[in-house]
Amino acid sequence: MLALASIYVGGSRSDAARLGNVTLQIVRDWVMRFNGLGPQGLVNGKAPGQQLRLNDQQRATLAQAIERGSTPISTASFAVYAIWLSGFGNSFAFL
Repeated sequence: MLALASIYVGGSRSDAARLGNVTLQIVRDWVMRFNGLGPQGLVNGKAPGQQLRLNDQQRATLAQAIERGSTPISTASFAVYAIWLSGFGNSFAFL
């Protein structure tokens, strides 16, 4: 705020950058935000972050699946899975 105040009273942006120990680009950004939104424009907001990977429908489906709990595996399915795994031994090079 002190850097912006120095501009307000007639100082240069270079002086404001030295006063705030920032670059001219940052001072310019501050001035643009202050001019656009007033002092509230200088308050840092929440960063947008990474975009969601699931849409609303996919998240709802996932939540329902979690609430239902795990599906028990049948003995036959387990046997087929065990035979399949034994065929590969300890080699998982296909992954």
